[in-house]
Amino acid sequence: MSLTPPLCKLCECYECRLARTKAKKIRVFSELSRSPVILSHSDARHFNNISRNVPDEVLHRIGSGKGKNDGVVMVNFYPAFLLPQGQKADVNTVADHIEYIASISGKAQ
Repeated sequence: MSLTPPLCKLCECYECRLARTKAKKIRVFSELSRSPVILSHSDARHFNNISRNVPDEVLHRIGSGKGKNDGVVMVNFYPAFLLPQGQKADVNTVADHIEYIASISGKAQ
């Protein structure tokens, strides 16, 4: 996937906000961006397979270290994003998402 000049310029900005962006584009931006990527109001797709949530392949690219982008994933507390429809989410569910995301992304050891 090649980037048009406006998108290349975006990769040099202070931050790249990528909420509600498709995983393929997030991968491209996280590889090319010199600035941190921000995945706001997102959860781990591992627990709820909806397009708004972040797949593991993207989580592996977030953090510090070789081949990673020093960005953040901001966990959303909305129950419909945390778990599939019909399941009850609570504070423990939010903690599960945070711990899972931290275990995959994050700082290099």
